[in-house]
Amino acid sequence: MSGYQYFCMIFLFEIGSTSLIGITPKVKQGAWISLLISLFIGCMVLFVHMLLIS
Repeated sequence: MSGYQYFCMIFLFEIGSTSLIGITPKVKQGAWISLLISLFIGCMVLFVHMLLIS
């Protein structure tokens, strides 16, 4: 599996899981902020993991 394939797999997992988990009725308008923050953190973890693998 290449680095690009690994990135795509984890990135799509991050998008899929953050859009389904964590959105509650109490959050209302601020839900998109938490989704962006979690996506950014997940991508940073992925980047570090890819650096450690190669």
